[in-house]
Amino acid sequence: MTDNDDLKMLWGAQQTMPAPDVSALLMQAVRVKNKARNKVIWGNLLLVGTAAFIVYIWIACQPQMLTTKIGIVLVISAIAMYVIASTSALQFLFRSNPVADSASYLTQLIKLRHKQEFLHKTMMTLYFILLSTGMLLYMIEYTMMMGRRNGAIAYILTFGWIAFAWFYIRPRTARKQLGPLNEVIKQLEEINKQLRD
Repeated sequence: MTDNDDLKMLWGAQQTMPAPDVSALLMQAVRVKNKARNKVIWGNLLLVGTAAFIVYIWIACQPQMLTTKIGIVLVISAIAMYVIASTSALQFLFRSNPVADSASYLTQLIKLRHKQEFLHKTMMTLYFILLSTGMLLYMIEYTMMMGRRNGAIAYILTFGWIAFAWFYIRPRTARKQLGPLNEVIKQLEEINKQLRD
């Protein structure tokens, strides 16, 4: 009898983990996905508007030097490349839907994370290289008209801003976008592990 009572006492003292709320976590995942989708849409609209403005400047100002024209083409190419790459992520964001099976939704979120990491690392690096080169070439014609001192100030300000965007804004944006997604993925992985066990 005492062994049986001890077993009941041990069983009753055991801490049980609360059942995971899968539906709340899936709703949180949907919010994170929708927020990422909206950022991609607004970013693409802003980039397309910027490219249209650059084309307008090219037509209105009629640059004379070949370096200026090459610079404009490089900047527009950088914008087009990034918009095309982010549009593939956008198609995935519209296509994936939460399902009752948390394992398949976890797989979808992991694919989304890989696409965003590709955008933030590879595509953003190419974007900044093309943008910086294009700006350097574009500014040659106009800084020659300014004189050395004002031209140097223009280059310092322009490339100072690009460096600030590269070293501060880019990593901060990547952390802000990938942080909530990584948290949801971690929680879904824990739930799937609990359900498997």
